[in-house]
Order: sequence, then structure tokens, then C-alpha cells
Amino acid sequence: MSFLIDWFYNIWSYFGFMNRNSNLTIVGLGNAGKTTLVNYIVNDLIRVYMPTQKPNKNTFKSGNTTFNAFDLGGQKILRRLWRDYILDPNTIIVFVIDTADMESFTEAKAELQHILTSSEVSQNPIVIVGTKTDIPNHLNRQQLIQALDLQPYMLGINTDINSRPLEVLTLSVVKREGVKELLLWLTQCSDYCYKRKL
Repeated sequence: MSFLIDWFYNIWSYFGFMNRNSNLTIVGLGNAGKTTLVNYIVNDLIRVYMPTQKPNKNTFKSGNTTFNAFDLGGQKILRRLWRDYILDPNTIIVFVIDTADMESFTEAKAELQHILTSSEVSQNPIVIVGTKTDIPNHLNRQQLIQALDLQPYMLGINTDINSRPLEVLTLSVVKREGVKELLLWLTQCSDYCYKRKL
């Protein structure tokens, strides 16, 4: 049965009939590069932004998917809003972390572990995006996985219905590196979520 669903899905996607919407919630500590990343994806624009004070919604298209991206503030007082935007199990959580800011790692790790272990979002796909890899002495992907204690988790988009998609990616908006890989992962993850709902 699953073969038939995949076959019809692939045929419909090929002819462009599978256009759909997917929600992203972008979280992380303040100054991690969340707004810079979103605005680069949406507007191909790189600039410095003031700290996010209220949720911002942006829309962009990748493949057959239109993404509604909710960029949320990372200051401690604003983090209580995160929960309101991530409760739908098909919302993709994008956790952004500055790979060059060692002082914030303990706090970022605590916030990420809170999300990873929350039963309320146990099915939500999560991608951890390490930003600012253009800065000297940043952590690479493997170092980021170790620093955030992600070794026990299975990374990737798995077909097991009981495992959530989880990935770690690194990028530099300044050097325009890694963003295409992020968009590819988000599109594949959106496909997975769509099939999971069938």
C-alpha cells in the first residue's frame, strides 16, 4: 500500500500538482543569526538587524513547497512564545545557534535539550542550524553535534514513523555557503511530513 501512495505522490509531484504549504518556526538565542538567515533566504539580502522583539512571518518557496517562516525572538523573556508556534507536529523547528559564540553554548544547549525532550513536540521535525561558520574558531558540524550532546539521537529523515526527522547543518550567510543544503533538507522534510499525514 505504501508503494502505491509513494508512486502516486511522485507522479503528482513530477507534474507540479503537489504544491503545498509548510510551517517553520525559527528559534534560538538572541544574536544567533535567525533574522539574517531568513532575510537572506527570502530577499537575498545580507545586513545587520536589531534584535527581534516580536514574531515576524516571511514566506518563501523551495521546490513545490511554500514555507511560512515564523522568526521568533531569542531573548529570555521572549522564549515563552516559542511554545505557541511549535505545537503542530508538522511544524518544522529550525533551532539556530552561533557556532563561534562559545559563551552562549551552555544556555543554547539547555534550550535545545528542553525542546528535544518535550513530549509536546516529540514528533516535530528539527534541524539545528549552526551559523557564522565564516568566523575563525567556529565549531564544525561534528564538533557541534558533540558540544550539544546529540550523539544519542538518530540524525536524518527516517522512514520509521516513531522517529522524528532531526539534522544538524552548518552554514555561512556571509559566504553564501550551506543555505542550499538547508533548503533541500527543509523541502525533503516537508515531503516526509506530508506523506506522514496520509
